[in-house]
Order: sequence, then structure tokens, then C-alpha cells
Amino acid sequence: MKFLNIFSILLIVILTNSCSKEFLDAKPSSNIVVPQTLDDIQNLLDNEFVLNQTPALEHVASDEYYSRDYTTYQTLRVVERNAYVWANDVYQGASVVPDWDIMFTQIYYANVALEQLDKITRNSGNNNKFQALEGAAYFIRAYAYFHLAQTFCLPYDSLESKSDLGLPLRVQSGVDNVQQRATVEQTYNQIIADLSLASRYLEVNTIPGYNKNRPSQCAAFALLSKVYLNMHNYPSSLLYSDSALMRCHDLIDYNDLDTTDISPFSVYGTQNPEIVYRTVFILGYRSTSYNSSTTILDSTLYSMYLEHDLRRSIFFKRSPQNLPILKCLYQADGFPMFTGLAVDEIMLDNAECLSRLGKLSKAKDVLNTLLIKRFVTSYYTTYSSTNQQEVLNTILAERRKELTSRGIRWMDIRRLNREGSNIVLQRNVNGEMISLLPNSKKYAFPIPDYEISISKIAQNP
Repeated sequence: MKFLNIFSILLIVILTNSCSKEFLDAKPSSNIVVPQTLDDIQNLLDNEFVLNQTPALEHVASDEYYSRDYTTYQTLRVVERNAYVWANDVYQGASVVPDWDIMFTQIYYANVALEQLDKITRNSGNNNKFQALEGAAYFIRAYAYFHLAQTFCLPYDSLESKSDLGLPLRVQSGVDNVQQRATVEQTYNQIIADLSLASRYLEVNTIPGYNKNRPSQCAAFALLSKVYLNMHNYPSSLLYSDSALMRCHDLIDYNDLDTTDISPFSVYGTQNPEIVYRTVFILGYRSTSYNSSTTILDSTLYSMYLEHDLRRSIFFKRSPQNLPILKCLYQADGFPMFTGLAVDEIMLDNAECLSRLGKLSKAKDVLNTLLIKRFVTSYYTTYSSTNQQEVLNTILAERRKELTSRGIRWMDIRRLNREGSNIVLQRNVNGEMISLLPNSKKYAFPIPDYEISISKIAQNP
């Protein structure tokens, strides 16, 4: 596969820059640097420039923003411009599609780590670190496959996923091990299996303070909840969101933030207690940049924020043209958009599952616990509806507002349309209205052309 050439280069570069001198000296003539010790493997898995990125196509194609004008649209690079309008030929022969390549690089790193761990003797002195690395590798592989599935596979359906095209399931690092595409169901089964192992091996601890690029047991449970939510398995999603919230539940009170500050959140998000696992959008897309005066917030979304909703002034500001644009989310201005796992998302997953399962009192308790820290305290009125559909609709609306511009909206549209929400996406490009209909095959991006050519895997319909 083409991306395996990228793997070798990246692995050499990062280990050359991060591993011990003794480790590097031991492999002077090798064409690929292979980690030999637990510290080497830790350095490999700490490469956040590769491992802590997620596909940006999920955001480019969603309905949270629009390009300011046709002139701006024309300045976008080809892939972003085509993804924005859900074109039939998204890549137009592009030789690199990072949304595919980088995610499989992550899978390769995880496989290398697991294979090298098998060659290291486990003993009482290294067992804790051994388990933490093993759990991290399984988590990283699952996280990459989950995001690939949201980008390049059709949404999960209990019947159709048995035959819908999934992903090539690579669980070995061998460059000659070319896999054809599994089904969507098999892909999700692999993700769940990896996360089950990750949750078992990762230490029961608080979220790593300044190493939020490292997974934790809470992160594994949070991702399991997210996976099951996208599979419409609400009892399982509830179970794992409960497990996650037992381990990580701290919230920022937005009343304590300076709403006029250009960067209300801590630099890099390291001191943000809500962040469970930190990832960002893959770099290079205009629409995933903070403070871009050419990427305008969707007017329907902006109008959903009420007057005393602090998120309106913390998340957004006005452009020179007096249009709402994204200011920052969870990180200081100048850093890529946050796409990782956080307490607010876990709570909203939890509340949605509770409401769908008829546990309205608990659902409202979770929702109110979150929202009282998002509104000016003196103006917040406890949410108290007793109508199940109203409670669910309110929770879904809060998902849009709380989790905006984190790659989640695309996933939500996909799964909600499977349940009959009939969400239609529209773009106005130079006076032409372009629509993406519910459950369209275009909710799965095409596999890059070069991957089809080299690996001979099946293309999306």
C-alpha cells in the first residue's frame, strides 16, 4: 500500500528525534528504526504529530459553517473545495489524502508497538508500564479505525452493515500484508475488541495531567460509549458512558471564564479538566482553522444560542464583516481545532441514552448539571419537561451547540438520518443550490484513487 512508504519515513523521523542515543546506535544500518525497549515504544506512542490527529473531511462536509463567498470558495484547495459540495470526484487524482494516510499510519504505529511488546519479557518490575503501553496501542488502533469508519464507510445499520463495505483490517505491521475490505459490522467488531482490551490494560487513573495525548481507561470507556451510540446500541452506550463518568467528570464553569478574551481556554488545553483525550483535525484545511474570517458559522446554529448562553461569546466572535466566526474551543487561539474526547460529550451521550431508554429524570439531571455551567448562573432555569420526545430533542440540540466544530456533527447526522431525522444538507455556491440527501451514499467518502490502484480494494459505491 502507498501509505506504508509514508509509515517507514515517519517512523524513522520521529524515532530519530525522540528516542535514546543507545537505541539509535543499535540500528545504524537498518532501513527502518524498530523500537526495542519499553521507553522506545512509549516514545513511539507519544508522537502526537501523527497519532493525535483525526480526519478533517468529517467537518468540511458538515452543516456547521459555510464559505463566505464564491471567491473564498475558489481559493480552497481541490480536496476541500470538492468535499464542501460533496462532489463525485473529491480528490481529482490527488497523490496524498491525509485523512486516509495518517489514520493508517496510526494503525501501523499501534501494530508495531504491539508486535515489539510481544518480544519484550514482562516481569514484576515492568508490568505496569507494559500494560499501559499495550492498552494505549489497542486504543490508538481502535480510535483510528473508528474515525476512518465515520469518514470512508456508510453509517452503521444492524442489517445492512453485514454486507456494507468496511475497512481493510490491518492487525499486523507487515508491509506485504494487503487486506481487502471487511464489512462495516466486522470493522465495528474489531474496534470494540480493541477497546475492550484497552480498557482492561490501561491503568485505572485520573486523566494524565500534561499528557492528554496519552489514552486512559476513562478514554477507552468514553470511546466505547461513542462507538455504541453510533451503532444505535443505547444500553451499551449508557453502560460505558456511566463507567467513563465514574472516572472523569470535572466540568469548567464558564461563568469563571473571561468571555472577552480571544483565548478563554488554557494554552494547548493541557490544564482543561474536561479534556479526556486530546486530538485535533488533520492540518491543511481552511475550514478547520480558528479565527478564519472566511469560514462563517451556520446562521441556524448560531441562532440556537440564547442571550445568556455563555458559549455564544466564548466560542464565537464577529468577523470584520460582522459575521459570526469560530474563536476557539478548548484550546488557545493558534492551535488546531480540538476533536478529542471530553467530559461534556460523555455527559451528552449519557443523557441521550437515558432519554431514549425512558429514564427522563436521570437524563434531565445530567443535562442540567452541564448547562448550569454554560449559562449565566442567575439566568439559568432548570430544564424540567416530562415529554420524552421533547427531552430527546433538547439533548440533541444541546449536542449541536456544545460539541460544535469537533467533527461530531457529521457522525450525528449520519446516525440520526438512519433513524428517520431526514436532515438535508445544502450549499449555495455562486447561486447554485447543492444538496446532500439523507442516507446518501456520499456519506461515505471515496477511498483515495491511489489506494484502489495499488491495493485493488473495492471502491465505495
